[in-house]
Amino acid sequence: GAGAERSRLLLDGQRVVRTSTAGTVDLNTIPMALIKNVDVITGGASAVYGSDAIAGVVNFRLRRHFSGIQLSYQHGASTHGYGKEDSFSVLMGGNFAHRKGNAVVDIEYNERGGVTGQQLAFFNSPQFARTVPFPPEGRFALGGVPVAAVNGVLAQYSGTTPLSGTGTYPGFFGVNNDGSMFTTGDAPNCVQNYRPTGQTLGLAISPNCQQIVAELGPYFAAQVPSRRYNLFAHVTYKLNHDMQAYGQINFMHSTAQDLQGGAFFNGNPKPLLVPLNNPFVQNNPALQTLLAAQTTPNSGPLVVEQWATQFGPRIEQFDYNDYQFTAGLKGSIGSTSLRWNVFGSYGQTNFNNYETNTINLPALETIMYGTANYLGGTGNSCVGYAWNPLGNHPLSKGCLEYVNGTAKNVSVLTQKYFEGDLTGTLWTLPEGKLKFALGADYRGDTFDYQASPLINPAVNTLPAYASNLPQQIISPSYDLASSTSGTQNVREVYAELRVPLLRNRPFAKDVSLDIAGRHSQYDLFGGANTFMADLHWQFNNAVTFRGGFQRAFRAPSLQDLYNPSIQAQVPISGDPCDYNSSYRTGANGSKVAALCQAQGVPSGLLSSYSYGEASANGVYTGNTSLK
Repeated sequence: GAGAERSRLLLDGQRVVRTSTAGTVDLNTIPMALIKNVDVITGGASAVYGSDAIAGVVNFRLRRHFSGIQLSYQHGASTHGYGKEDSFSVLMGGNFAHRKGNAVVDIEYNERGGVTGQQLAFFNSPQFARTVPFPPEGRFALGGVPVAAVNGVLAQYSGTTPLSGTGTYPGFFGVNNDGSMFTTGDAPNCVQNYRPTGQTLGLAISPNCQQIVAELGPYFAAQVPSRRYNLFAHVTYKLNHDMQAYGQINFMHSTAQDLQGGAFFNGNPKPLLVPLNNPFVQNNPALQTLLAAQTTPNSGPLVVEQWATQFGPRIEQFDYNDYQFTAGLKGSIGSTSLRWNVFGSYGQTNFNNYETNTINLPALETIMYGTANYLGGTGNSCVGYAWNPLGNHPLSKGCLEYVNGTAKNVSVLTQKYFEGDLTGTLWTLPEGKLKFALGADYRGDTFDYQASPLINPAVNTLPAYASNLPQQIISPSYDLASSTSGTQNVREVYAELRVPLLRNRPFAKDVSLDIAGRHSQYDLFGGANTFMADLHWQFNNAVTFRGGFQRAFRAPSLQDLYNPSIQAQVPISGDPCDYNSSYRTGANGSKVAALCQAQGVPSGLLSSYSYGEASANGVYTGNTSLK
């Protein structure tokens, strides 16, 4: 469909405070124990409900004037016992002041256990083949090392097989913890002399034995653990025969946690740069032999691609505090059919995002270049070349303090909303009542996002250590983002008319025409009009036809306008150069392979090349010029 951000969610016909800058609403804010029914309008309703209802409307109707106490408990889990979920609610209500007033309070609690890919066979099967070809020890390429020179080094190690082929070695090198060299990514040759230390979940040799890979399936969050509290209260009081006052409070607190594997250094633009004068490079005889054998040596640093498990897993926590206060008056006008409603609401969504084990890449590079000079408050230090990046070596406490941190990002969405409407019957026609609705509203939305300095792009830009690498560096741990803020205000008037055309006629149990129009005045880009004409033809009790015409527009959301500038992994649909893609296996596979090779895929990797990720490096941001 058109997406949740193009649909309007209402609670008893009134807007609910947004829980995201895209304009969507978390359904967890709805008091489940009070739901009476749900109305759904499809086909667009912008003329009646505003531009964000371009796809339709979902309206949750709640029970009113509840009296008594209702307790509810629900428990569930998978048949294997994991992913347990418990829900509990207490609903209380009653009348007061000689039945002039009624109060309802609903308290809810929900706790859900997590489910990881490690627990599910599918995510550990070939069908979920998302892998990254970076070992924890790291891998790097050298400039034109002859195959014979590589075989000369491998011959020093027992259990290795000489590499086939002649000329230049096309694969990657790595260093084991004992200082010996290994090879990977050299099709059709198998990985040689790889000596992993310990047990790393997801670490494997590819089925064709040609690459060391990190299998991401075990780290996939099929269900994140969460905990949620809800409080909802609604009070009505009859002031006189024609007027009623009401007030409402809706609050939700929720927290969820997402556990991922270690970060990745994937070369350009997320490299781990190790200079050639680093003592761990200088003091490795086998690596020096290979460096000396280069036919096209590079004076720049080694560009290491690595699954950075040494820095700990990436753990994200999401804390939401969402509330909305509503107060209003409603009633009738004498003995007429006219009904009116005037109300205002104020709400906020406060979102705190904690990103644990955020790697500070510039700080890490000072260790690589020997300029680190860190002394922590607890006495832990990280000075000079304090960590060996060649191999799967742990970092000291001081170095982890120095290069790792927890980023706290704070987002606040505020909504001010006022509306008044008048509904009723204009005339009674031969075929039924001619009904109308008039209204006006004001909405003011504010967005404020404060990004942690740990994910500020300016803080995470490396000095020009290597001329072939860009200054715009993307963090190996999480997306980089800058702080931002902005507002959007709109004033609207609208009218709707329902015209009865036929009623209780042959083949026409009910035929009516809905006509509606709305004028919206935005402070950022001026005014716009929407209108609709919708024909409803109920053939009989079983068959109904509906069709219409409307003009609608979608105003830009706060996300469209003010989204922070984010350097991130942008989703892609797949790499055409992947050896198993439909392009490579199709009728033009040979031509695609030639194009991939021309664009930089080494010929030795062509038969087994796989990008292994569903995203690519990119930058995206909001645009205040949208209209």
